[in-house]
Amino acid sequence: MTSKMGRGCIVGLCSVVAIIGLSGCNGNLVPPDNSLPVIADFDFLELGMSYDEVVGKVGEADRDIGSGIHLKVYQLEDGTELILSFPSLDNLTAVHLYNPESDDRQQILG
Repeated sequence: MTSKMGRGCIVGLCSVVAIIGLSGCNGNLVPPDNSLPVIADFDFLELGMSYDEVVGKVGEADRDIGSGIHLKVYQLEDGTELILSFPSLDNLTAVHLYNPESDDRQQILG
Protein backbone atom coordinates (compact mmCIF):
# COMPACT_ATOMS: atom_id res chain seq x y z
CA MET A 1 0.00 0.00 0.00
CA THR A 2 2.86 2.37 0.82
CA SER A 3 4.49 1.95 -2.60
CA LYS A 4 1.22 2.83 -4.38
CA MET A 5 0.85 5.91 -2.20
CA GLY A 6 4.49 6.82 -2.86
CA ARG A 7 4.00 6.53 -6.62
CA GLY A 8 0.88 8.68 -6.37
CA CYS A 9 2.81 11.39 -4.55
CA ILE A 10 5.58 11.33 -7.16
CA VAL A 11 3.06 11.58 -10.02
CA GLY A 12 1.28 14.43 -8.22
CA LEU A 13 4.55 16.27 -7.59
CA CYS A 14 5.60 15.88 -11.25
CA SER A 15 2.23 17.26 -12.33
CA VAL A 16 2.60 20.32 -10.11
CA VAL A 17 6.13 20.96 -11.42
CA ALA A 18 4.89 20.66 -15.04
CA ILE A 19 2.01 23.05 -14.42
CA ILE A 20 4.28 25.63 -12.78
CA GLY A 21 6.78 25.32 -15.63
CA LEU A 22 4.15 25.76 -18.31
CA SER A 23 2.51 28.70 -16.55
CA GLY A 24 5.46 30.82 -17.66
CA CYS A 25 4.61 30.24 -21.32
CA ASN A 26 2.77 33.28 -22.70
CA GLY A 27 2.99 32.80 -26.46
CA ASN A 28 5.66 35.45 -27.11
CA LEU A 29 7.65 34.98 -30.27
CA VAL A 30 10.82 36.32 -28.66
CA PRO A 31 13.45 33.58 -28.61
CA PRO A 32 14.47 32.58 -25.07
CA ASP A 33 18.17 32.99 -25.87
CA ASN A 34 17.67 36.77 -26.31
CA SER A 35 18.81 36.70 -29.94
CA LEU A 36 17.71 39.68 -31.97
CA PRO A 37 14.52 39.49 -34.03
CA VAL A 38 14.35 39.55 -37.84
CA ILE A 39 11.99 41.67 -39.94
CA ALA A 40 9.69 38.67 -40.57
CA ASP A 41 8.95 38.54 -36.82
CA PHE A 42 6.95 41.75 -37.33
CA ASP A 43 4.74 40.57 -40.21
CA PHE A 44 1.73 40.79 -37.86
CA LEU A 45 1.93 44.60 -37.57
CA GLU A 46 -1.18 46.56 -38.56
CA LEU A 47 -1.92 50.26 -38.36
CA GLY A 48 -4.05 51.14 -35.35
CA MET A 49 -2.78 48.36 -33.09
CA SER A 50 -1.57 49.18 -29.59
CA TYR A 51 1.96 48.99 -28.26
CA ASP A 52 0.75 46.38 -25.74
CA GLU A 53 -0.33 44.16 -28.65
CA VAL A 54 3.14 44.50 -30.19
CA VAL A 55 4.83 43.72 -26.86
CA GLY A 56 2.62 40.64 -26.53
CA LYS A 57 4.10 39.28 -29.78
CA VAL A 58 7.74 40.41 -29.80
CA GLY A 59 8.48 41.89 -26.38
CA GLU A 60 9.49 45.39 -25.32
CA ALA A 61 11.30 47.71 -27.72
CA ASP A 62 15.01 48.31 -27.19
CA ARG A 63 14.46 52.04 -26.72
CA ASP A 64 12.08 54.96 -27.29
CA ILE A 65 13.67 57.82 -29.25
CA GLY A 66 10.55 59.96 -29.51
CA SER A 67 9.81 63.36 -28.07
CA GLY A 68 6.09 64.14 -28.05
CA ILE A 69 5.47 60.92 -29.97
CA HIS A 70 6.57 57.43 -29.01
CA LEU A 71 9.12 56.09 -31.50
CA LYS A 72 9.76 52.53 -30.35
CA VAL A 73 12.96 51.08 -31.80
CA TYR A 74 13.61 47.36 -32.24
CA GLN A 75 17.20 46.40 -33.11
CA LEU A 76 17.13 43.66 -35.78
CA GLU A 77 19.56 40.81 -36.31
CA ASP A 78 20.93 42.27 -39.57
CA GLY A 79 21.88 45.60 -37.93
CA THR A 80 18.85 47.52 -39.17
CA GLU A 81 16.26 49.04 -36.85
CA LEU A 82 12.49 48.87 -37.00
CA ILE A 83 10.91 52.12 -35.76
CA LEU A 84 7.25 52.03 -34.71
CA SER A 85 5.44 55.38 -34.38
CA PHE A 86 2.76 55.77 -31.71
CA PRO A 87 1.25 59.25 -31.09
CA SER A 88 -0.43 57.46 -28.18
CA LEU A 89 0.49 53.94 -27.12
CA ASP A 90 -2.85 52.60 -28.32
CA ASN A 91 -2.47 53.63 -31.99
CA LEU A 92 0.34 52.53 -34.32
CA THR A 93 0.49 55.09 -37.14
CA ALA A 94 3.69 54.23 -39.04
CA VAL A 95 6.54 51.73 -39.28
CA HIS A 96 9.95 52.51 -40.77
CA LEU A 97 12.98 50.34 -41.43
CA TYR A 98 16.18 52.27 -40.73
CA ASN A 99 19.69 51.27 -41.81
CA PRO A 100 22.21 53.14 -39.63
CA GLU A 101 25.12 52.19 -41.93
CA SER A 102 23.68 53.99 -44.96
CA ASP A 103 21.37 56.36 -43.01
CA ASP A 104 18.60 55.00 -45.26
CA ARG A 105 14.97 54.97 -44.04
CA GLN A 106 12.18 53.00 -45.74
CA GLN A 107 8.50 53.33 -44.83
CA ILE A 108 6.91 49.89 -44.26
CA LEU A 109 3.45 50.96 -43.03
CA GLY A 110 1.61 54.26 -42.76
